[in-house]
Amino acid sequence: MQSKTDRSSKLWYAGLCSPLLVLATVLANAATTTIKCVQLATATPQSPTSPVIVSYPLAQTAGDLNVIVVGWNDTSATVRSVADSRGDTYALAVGPTKGTAVTQSIYYASNILGGSNTVTVTFSQAANYADIRVLEFSGLGKISRLDVTAGASGAASNDTVVSSGVATTTSANELIFGAGTTSWGFNKAGSLFATDVITRDGDIAEYEAVSATGTYAATATLAASGSANWVMQMATFKSATTTTTAPAPPPVTPTPPVQHTVTLTWKASGSANVTSYNVYRSTVSGGYYGLVGGAADSLSYADRTVESGTTYYYVTTAVNEEGEESAHSNQVVVAVPSP
Repeated sequence: MQSKTDRSSKLWYAGLCSPLLVLATVLANAATTTIKCVQLATATPQSPTSPVIVSYPLAQTAGDLNVIVVGWNDTSATVRSVADSRGDTYALAVGPTKGTAVTQSIYYASNILGGSNTVTVTFSQAANYADIRVLEFSGLGKISRLDVTAGASGAASNDTVVSSGVATTTSANELIFGAGTTSWGFNKAGSLFATDVITRDGDIAEYEAVSATGTYAATATLAASGSANWVMQMATFKSATTTTTAPAPPPVTPTPPVQHTVTLTWKASGSANVTSYNVYRSTVSGGYYGLVGGAADSLSYADRTVESGTTYYYVTTAVNEEGEESAHSNQVVVAVPSP
């Protein structure tokens, strides 16, 4: 099994020519939910570290939900505290879930205070390959409550889809949040999930917003690695407007918010053995790109998972017949309009 440092060099420097992104257009489509990820940030120190500090890139909005994923590549360190500079109170949602030399927990704070914010995670000892993902969600109301959770661990290889295990929600209008930590890396979120981040260390955070009770699981696909240890977790959060006693009457004339599609086009890689292209995006300029899709016989891709009023940063890569991937292309910026 290769180290995380080995994986980083393999993914991005395979000797392939990068494609050139040339155009991105936005098309208005059908309705979507109002729950969305507002912003995120990560910290991935490459040597054993405690504490680990990470700042949100923008000022936070009072009343939103913060979700903090804490993953690390050992099972001896423990989390002593999760705190932020605004004084929000964090609770453990799920974990610690332990695999073979990998551990992960998810924490949250609802009805957060507004303003600039920095999160500090303190371990009992310096944690190996600590991977902290901090995300802010809006659209849940000021009292977004934890509903159900799931967590699982294992070992797998060769593009395997791994799962947190299932849990059944108790109300409609929930945020289904998933996250995974691995000794190698993830390359794609589960079906219906939006990939908010795949970190420098290959660990993932993802979410979907649902409007009906049901049985859900957080899934993600591991990168081909020979063998990788993994932990996958899910936590669901109720909207403050959700009721479990009687359904609210429908509006007389509902006006759904607008969903948009971003269509990307690019120039072909100059390499002769390219078989496909991957498309990545981020909500932060210059990094934290997560895989959103790809194209095998086309120089364009339609991203139908964008949120209104959000700015996205896209890059592409070329992939050869051996599965090796080029460096990122140039970045293009797409501002998705509000409804």
